[in-house]
Amino acid sequence: MKTYELTYMENWTAHREIHRAVMPEKILTGLYFDMPRECYDRIPAANQSTLKAMLKESPAHARAAILFRVEKEAWTFGTAFDRLVTMGEDFVWEDYYAIWNHKTSTGKLGPRNGKAWDEFEMVAVAANKAVLRPQDVEALELMLVSLHEFKTASAQFTRGGDLCVCLVWKDERTGVLMKALLDKVVMDDMPTIDDIKTMHSVAPGDAEKAIVLYGYDVQGATYIRGCVALGAPAPNFLLTCVEKEARIVNSDDELRHAVRVLELDGPTLLRGNILLDSALDLWLACKTSKRWDAYPDRIDSVSVPLWALSEVGVE
Repeated sequence: MKTYELTYMENWTAHREIHRAVMPEKILTGLYFDMPRECYDRIPAANQSTLKAMLKESPAHARAAILFRVEKEAWTFGTAFDRLVTMGEDFVWEDYYAIWNHKTSTGKLGPRNGKAWDEFEMVAVAANKAVLRPQDVEALELMLVSLHEFKTASAQFTRGGDLCVCLVWKDERTGVLMKALLDKVVMDDMPTIDDIKTMHSVAPGDAEKAIVLYGYDVQGATYIRGCVALGAPAPNFLLTCVEKEARIVNSDDELRHAVRVLELDGPTLLRGNILLDSALDLWLACKTSKRWDAYPDRIDSVSVPLWALSEVGVE
């Protein structure tokens, strides 16, 4: 019997028609287009965030993040910007966020405590909505304007391609089921993944430190590995980085947020792949043993950093 294997581009198109905006009862490996984040979060697979937690904190931290996901305030801000950029005109603030706009008797924004806040938070939680302040919304909308005024970033998002693409695959070496949610992926003669980041500073040096601190090299390695596992050519991995505070002006002297587009190079992605393999080995060991330990149950000897000792003359 003659078999025919779809080329990657044909496979991509076929998946687009089959799985667009669908949350199947049983997740199969493949591509899922326009998948809402809420559906993605329910897929029982390892992702780059939990794998990074395995190494940076402990398996117990990673397990807790899966079973008891809590949206941190910094994540809320970053996720809101992701949605604002990728959803375009379909995005409506009130669909996803509760805007805290309670004013005190003096006209100032009310504090996040007291009876009014407790009642507001209860309604927000019941509606499964994260909380933002009016100044958050204003900042995020100006960040979007800043991104589109930055020609290199704007060109990436007007280039075509697909937004909010979910990948599900089995890691070839360990067999671990993996998932990833890509902000944007373009599969043409220059395959590219573009991930949106909000940062305190995108200045040279600061952005590179953030890549190491937050494991964006592991993220890039994971996304590329997922694409290759599903039959795609290895794409480039770009970070479109936007500062959280408006600290620059444009050519018309209007206040804007600084933007940089960064491409992770070979050595950086190699580092990410080495760390990713270590995390997958640990994940597999925990899953096999059904033990997700935190820190060793013992007394650890600890020493402050050498610079802290040297500043008081201790060698």
